[in-house]
Amino acid sequence: GYNPNLQVRPYDTGKSKQVIAAAQADGVNTDVPVTIYFRSGQFARITELAEAVSGMLNEVGFKTKVQALEASVYAVVWRQKPFPGDKLGINSHGNELGDLSTTARYYRCDQGASAFCDPKVDQMEVKAREATGETRAKLYQEVQAYMYDQEATIPVGRMLSYYGLSKRLEW
Repeated sequence: GYNPNLQVRPYDTGKSKQVIAAAQADGVNTDVPVTIYFRSGQFARITELAEAVSGMLNEVGFKTKVQALEASVYAVVWRQKPFPGDKLGINSHGNELGDLSTTARYYRCDQGASAFCDPKVDQMEVKAREATGETRAKLYQEVQAYMYDQEATIPVGRMLSYYGLSKRLEW
């Protein structure tokens, strides 16, 4: 289901400021403070990552702060339904395939790890999961494209993955 047609969105503070100004002109309260939550110790330098994201968001007009949480507390906050609009969560998942079929639990309404809920995504994902071969790949690409258009996630970076194999293991 990896979709090679989806491009990384550029980091553009000017455009971000324009979007926020347009929202304010439409009456949206953009002064709501946003807390960026992260699991303490989830991966190396996660605190610095959260602070960097906070700084970038503040630079364009948001009012953010960061808060480290112990893993079990983070899980409770992350699983609130619907997920409050004044919270962001930093998560990491080793999606080596770049494929929704391995990460649907983060995007389906009925999944505990999902802060995103769009019934259309659920329907599309079920249809893709039940398909096989090229049809399955094409349907998952369509789900990815739809979610990209909905801006369901904000990719920040991709950590490198390292694996070790034994000569006795056939992979």
